[in-house]
Amino acid sequence: MPRHPALPLRLSGKVAGRRFNHFPLEIALQLKLHATLACLLLVLVVAGCRARHTQASAAVPPRPAGPADLAPAGAAPVTGITVTAHGLLLHAAAATNRTPPFICRDDPASAGGLCVEVPPGAGYAEGSFSLSCDVDQAGPYTLWLRAFWGSDGEDACSNSIYVQLDSQPRILVQDATYRAWHWVRARFPGAREGWVQIAAGTHRLQFASREDGIKIDQIYLVPWHPNEMECYVPQEIEK
Repeated sequence: MPRHPALPLRLSGKVAGRRFNHFPLEIALQLKLHATLACLLLVLVVAGCRARHTQASAAVPPRPAGPADLAPAGAAPVTGITVTAHGLLLHAAAATNRTPPFICRDDPASAGGLCVEVPPGAGYAEGSFSLSCDVDQAGPYTLWLRAFWGSDGEDACSNSIYVQLDSQPRILVQDATYRAWHWVRARFPGAREGWVQIAAGTHRLQFASREDGIKIDQIYLVPWHPNEMECYVPQEIEK
């Protein structure tokens, strides 16, 4: 019988120097089609997950502003008033009735790490916040504000705020110490020393913005004494 030449073995992927395809063309096309369908299915699954996440987020109503918006997330609760050996110490961050542009914000250099601020660039729209306190003993008092006068975001210095006690005319509190926390004395009209007569009972202090780039953290109501040496002058952060 005549001998036929042996067929070359497909071991190296070549036949007589030419590459060959291990799989028939039909199988290769089917694999490519399956891969395309798998990618399309993955895209549809991801799109569906995103759509459900968006719908769930839209279903949650925004948190209303109010007492819960007192301080930044994670901040400790703020106590409104501290009775000290020298007077009544009020904390601005405890005010729950702030109106823009006043905000409550973190500040590591402020009392308790919190302060009330009119941010630089907020403009000159008037906002306000108020605090109430009970005065046990009637008499003359000096009002102090611990303030930080910064800038309006355009390198113009800011250094003032309006203060009103009950229904009295509001006054302007300001000085010329910039970019540092310090105590500013409010000077009410009618007395050379700037003190104000306060009756026993509940009183309301309201603060209104005049310019942006300012911060307030503590307010101190201290009994006034005719002997200047007997008058207490707050220093640094009071406790």
